[in-house]
Amino acid sequence: MSKYHDLKPDDFDFPMSYAFRSYVEEQCTGRPLPSIELPAEKEIVPLPETPEPAWTRDQWQYVQSLHAQMLYLQNKVTELLKGRKPKGQY
Repeated sequence: MSKYHDLKPDDFDFPMSYAFRSYVEEQCTGRPLPSIELPAEKEIVPLPETPEPAWTRDQWQYVQSLHAQMLYLQNKVTELLKGRKPKGQY
């Protein structure tokens, strides 16, 4: 039967969470790692408000025509799906 050596913090060479590293340190040395002080939060500066660009009449008409086409296609898809049998039923 082989005997393993006692674990040391240096035996772990892969990244671990601070809580686990502290636990291992405490088990090996009897002392937990010193606490981590989080940096102070930076103040969030809001973005300056900029007026939205005004769309021309032609742009609005184009958007409305795209919206109408989308609704038309959605209705066609719904009509086609109503005529299909549910999956798994033939």
